[in-house]
Amino acid sequence: MGQESPAQKIFCTTCGAQLSATAAFCADCGRAIVRAEKPRTEPRRSLIPPRVEATVHLTADPLIGATVADRYVIESMIGRGGMGVVYKVQHAKIGKVMALKLLTGALARNPETVSRFKREAMMVSKLSHPNTVQVFDYGSAGGLTYLAMEYLSGYDLAELIDRKGPQPFPQMAKVVLQACGSLKEAHGHGMVHRDIKPENLFLTRTPSGDEIVKILDFGLAKLRETPELGQITATGNIVGTPYYMPPEQVRGEDVDARGDIYSLCALLYTSLTGSYVFDAPTPIGVLTAQLHDDPEPPHLRAPSMNIAPEVSELILKGLQKDPRNRYQSIDEFATALGAELKGQSQVSLHLESGAFRKVTEEETVTRDEVERYERRLRRREQLAQAGGVLLILATLFGGVHLYRKSTKVPPFDGNEREPNHDVATATEVPFGRKVTGTLGRRISKERGDQDNFLITIPEQPGKERTTVRLFLSALPNMGLCAFIFQKGVESPQEQFCSGVHGRGIEVKALELRPGPYLFAIRQDLNQYALGEAPLMHENVSDTYTLSVEASSSADTWEVEPNRHESSADMLSLAENPEIRGTLGTMKDRDVVCAKGASFGKFVITDAEGGKRPIHAALQVTPVGGPGDQIPVRVHGGRPGIATSERDQPSPWTTPAVDLSMTPCVILELVPNPWAPRPHPITPPASDHEWRVTLVPAEEPPAEPAKEPTRK
Repeated sequence: MGQESPAQKIFCTTCGAQLSATAAFCADCGRAIVRAEKPRTEPRRSLIPPRVEATVHLTADPLIGATVADRYVIESMIGRGGMGVVYKVQHAKIGKVMALKLLTGALARNPETVSRFKREAMMVSKLSHPNTVQVFDYGSAGGLTYLAMEYLSGYDLAELIDRKGPQPFPQMAKVVLQACGSLKEAHGHGMVHRDIKPENLFLTRTPSGDEIVKILDFGLAKLRETPELGQITATGNIVGTPYYMPPEQVRGEDVDARGDIYSLCALLYTSLTGSYVFDAPTPIGVLTAQLHDDPEPPHLRAPSMNIAPEVSELILKGLQKDPRNRYQSIDEFATALGAELKGQSQVSLHLESGAFRKVTEEETVTRDEVERYERRLRRREQLAQAGGVLLILATLFGGVHLYRKSTKVPPFDGNEREPNHDVATATEVPFGRKVTGTLGRRISKERGDQDNFLITIPEQPGKERTTVRLFLSALPNMGLCAFIFQKGVESPQEQFCSGVHGRGIEVKALELRPGPYLFAIRQDLNQYALGEAPLMHENVSDTYTLSVEASSSADTWEVEPNRHESSADMLSLAENPEIRGTLGTMKDRDVVCAKGASFGKFVITDAEGGKRPIHAALQVTPVGGPGDQIPVRVHGGRPGIATSERDQPSPWTTPAVDLSMTPCVILELVPNPWAPRPHPITPPASDHEWRVTLVPAEEPPAEPAKEPTRK
């Protein structure tokens, strides 16, 4: 997002949305815009306005200077709309300028909307086209729901038209062709924008002078939809932007890629003629015209712009009331538009996405870049805080080999080499080899023994991450924890705890990036039940075995880490409709999502052929669909459990969900309310398997669409 000139914008007095100076009514809430200006003697058509002076009374924004999610420091407000407020922020860890969108008002207070916002943001974050504004973080913190994206300098297309009036066809065709590239990628993922308008096409330039178009607010417009899409309320408010809304959206029907094509053609019409396809004093009038009136050809609407009749025909085809009569794909529309530009010198530049990617990747912030900066800064902060840490890290990751060579350390023989309780003296273990160790004498009165092992994860051909198997055998008198630290990072990337003595840890499939890792083994001192905290133990006689090796798990087995929707195991009806796993370590949490173009149901089977420890129950929380965020306990192999909305026997089948919305189920253990008291704070882990199967389902019956209210 970028900074806009305040002189070119006004604000809706009802919802606070930032609008073009020419707006007749608010595109977010539908209220009429009242101006102190001379009455018009002719119907309003042109987008080239007389200057409208708006008096804005500024009040102190309490969020200025605040830090969101412990990393985004708010510097100033960029703009406000019906969805929320966009701020210019600085990443507290890397000093990088970004844009942060915060949901506001009723949207932020609605749990269903917030949940849907996160799912939409997760889908948008997968888009990587250079003409799509890049999203690299989203979530909730401190009561605020946020979306972090790249910060852009420039202006939107609406401002360009407001300042300079109608634009020549060659220039606008190149702008729209870039937008087509962005939409092509989104449509390929089953995503439809639904709110294409000049305000959502942002124009920016690279240092070399190339003009780049960025599409904003991908997928977020859908958050405001109700079952009556584009509904008109009793007060005359609307959802959507009526000037660019396709008729099927006005009628409350499903909108597909052809709806975006209609909006693009309406946008092109406005850009070339300086007036809307349909205009009226009220939103109702515009929507009625979208449904029933035929548009005037652009070359007749603006004869002074010398618009070719062939261009008019192209635009009018995209504005057909019936989607079947329009261009049927964004590729077909882009091909027709490109044909009108044939023979012009720069057409090839705008049609080759590879050329754009090369230009923009140098300027665009990506999630990988943010992660690299964060890792680098954490390393610098650690070095600045303690000079000794510099020596330790350098010795561990740069001087281990020289140190051991100078002290003539014998080659690895399968056993730990004490002392190895800090990073500088970690025992180096070849990948795929087993190592034996003991958690013996305490380091101090307050600190038990800790064994550190340095293991380098090799590359897996053709993959960015390597799938490994982690195995840690049990000790008879203490539970164990395995912590995994990445090079240069102080906090553990992963941690797995057994919870009780006599129980080992096995992670059959764990994805790690290639490189050196520190595996730290220590006693599990977490308190999982009421009463006294666990005692610190020593054990000099019993040994444990640690191994990190290539995974041989079947394709249907879960892959850790899968605690969040962004890293969930993915199912599809056509490829892999089933997955299995365990909640084998304390506080484990597994997420399984599904994708596709049809409808389906999740079938969850728990502890097949057995039963979990009596104090643990499998809780399943659907994300998306009719049961969104409503947890259900699924009981397997345990008779006598009363069936209710919260308790279901295994296997349990969810209601039908739309797979195009990437629904998910969250699996975790909770205390079993049917077990004898006292109940534990944290339920015990076990090796009992869960299984999630995706089965096809028919689309649930939809409510009849409502026609817009007419006055």
